[in-house]
Amino acid sequence: RNAVKSRALGQLDPALYLNEDAEEHYEQGPGHVGRLWFVLRYTQDTEQLTVWVRKARNLRPRLDSTSSNSGAAGDYCIRLALENDDRRVLTTSVKRRTSNPNFDEKFCFQVPSSCLESQAIRLTALQIDRQKRQKAIGHVTYPLRELLSLDKDCRLYRDLDSEAE
Repeated sequence: RNAVKSRALGQLDPALYLNEDAEEHYEQGPGHVGRLWFVLRYTQDTEQLTVWVRKARNLRPRLDSTSSNSGAAGDYCIRLALENDDRRVLTTSVKRRTSNPNFDEKFCFQVPSSCLESQAIRLTALQIDRQKRQKAIGHVTYPLRELLSLDKDCRLYRDLDSEAE
């Protein structure tokens, strides 16, 4: 009973009506190449960064002379890497024939807390063409220093920054 917040009778609690799927409907400006939803958690005891790649929406294929895919649906995956550490690169499974893939995959990185201040995680959306070549279409970079003050999951979504040729 103590955990129940006191609300006036008839007063609505907006948190009860939040629909996560509603956040997928948003304005897409010119040059928009997609949006990525992910969750970060840093556990200080084990110095472990957990990255949960949830989903991507409205991914746009790269248009170049070698691309045979003229529609928006394609084959995509997400590559994860710590910016200052090229030794460990992880990749989600490939989601085929969709511009709105659901990944729902978790990855772990060992990051000493002394390095957290200067580290950033980079998530890159890759388009896979018919010859199995990976082409970066956009990326998200998130500085890990922002996780130092959190002791819970950091649920995020970010628009992808377009990859320049």
